[in-house]
Amino acid sequence: MNLELAGKSVVVTGGGSCIGRAIVLTYAEEGDSITIGDIGEAQAGKVADLARERGAVRVVGTDITQHDQGKALMDQADARHGGINVLLNNVGWERPMFFTQTTPELWDKIIRVNYLSVFNCTSAALEKMIPAERDSIVSISSDASRQGEPREAVYGGTRAAVNRFMKTNAPRSAPRQSRRSRS
Repeated sequence: MNLELAGKSVVVTGGGSCIGRAIVLTYAEEGDSITIGDIGEAQAGKVADLARERGAVRVVGTDITQHDQGKALMDQADARHGGINVLLNNVGWERPMFFTQTTPELWDKIIRVNYLSVFNCTSAALEKMIPAERDSIVSISSDASRQGEPREAVYGGTRAAVNRFMKTNAPRSAPRQSRRSRS
């Protein structure tokens, strides 16, 4: 597949399995330089081994729920590949159960993994991308963000929040007027 993306510096969070694995392998096939940020270094290493046959790949073991680690991931990708062209926020985690069965500790983990990680990585990536006029950020979401599922109340809420965060930060061709300033 030729997506005409060759030569890009791409950061994929959660690139060690599932959707992230497919994303990494696709970008590698295009000839891109990829940085995989994943808490599961061993699994991400296996994906990197497959991807290395196609392109340059580096694994950075990181917990992107921590702001400083999200920043360190972007710093390493920038230093190694001379910038960041694409950030792909792919990390996701859930533990399906009815809301009444969950605990505040579980809410915190789901919110940190699925929502706060997007803040951490997007903020750090934008520090590099804006001055270089590079601005491709994609955040993977879920149908759970649009359609309620009784066993995904917290997860669905975090994915809906990611959708709104990304829409709010998407570049616009012209500044929008607020409702108050319209005539």
